[in-house]
Amino acid sequence: MTGSSGEPAPPRLPANFVSRTRLLAQLERASSGQAVVVRAPAGFGKTALLADWARTGGGVAWSRARPGFGALLAQVTSALDALPPPTRVVVDDVDELDASTVQVLADLVRRRQPDVRLVLAGRRLKVDGANVCTVEAEDLAFTPAEMSAFLLSCSVVLDAGRLRRLHARIGGWAAGLRLAALCLQCGEDPEHVLGALGDVDDPAAGEGDERTPDRALVLMMSTRRSLPQIADHLQVPVPVARRRMHATYAALGASSRRSAVLSAQERGLLG
Repeated sequence: MTGSSGEPAPPRLPANFVSRTRLLAQLERASSGQAVVVRAPAGFGKTALLADWARTGGGVAWSRARPGFGALLAQVTSALDALPPPTRVVVDDVDELDASTVQVLADLVRRRQPDVRLVLAGRRLKVDGANVCTVEAEDLAFTPAEMSAFLLSCSVVLDAGRLRRLHARIGGWAAGLRLAALCLQCGEDPEHVLGALGDVDDPAAGEGDERTPDRALVLMMSTRRSLPQIADHLQVPVPVARRRMHATYAALGASSRRSAVLSAQERGLLG
């Protein structure tokens, strides 16, 4: 799809899309000359958020990243050379960039077109030390209220208890929410749907001893990382990360994240 200028236009929003004002406000809070980086695992709604933001005003130059820094640099430069210049240059599906490369691109845009906002979206963008505004998986995760609004747009109603359980199951993961809504629209029993969402295939299933705590996971649990952030680090869906955490609870004889961390400390696993 292309815009009136011939440049690629933002993709169409998915059916039953619900705009989330808190995220749009977060994108708008970026300071002048500051790049925006949206990074999260697959299925968290990165593209949909930016497509929604693109509708809020100003010209947008939108493209999907091509492999290699040279190609990416050419994409950004071409967008800046357009007449009239866009107000936002969005490059979606960026594979991997380190913080220094992100900063190089942001500096290029600031020098060439100081009023243009550079936006990069991808799964594994590194930004430590770069002057960027970030939107992370934990920001993209649906809140219970947002989940309820989305389900209502699909003509699905869940009581408060089941809504809380659904949120606990999927951690606000957009793809999981859409899957749940589709199943419920088809008339499936909510209890069956809630149970099935815990049955996502784990690529590491069968590896290691389930009675032995996963030390790397315990270390992440001892920090302030959210469930979506842990899933992102493990590069697995949120339900898989949640299941691994509960397996670690069991291995440590714990019933919660806090008690699991305390048990790990007593066993010397955090030293």
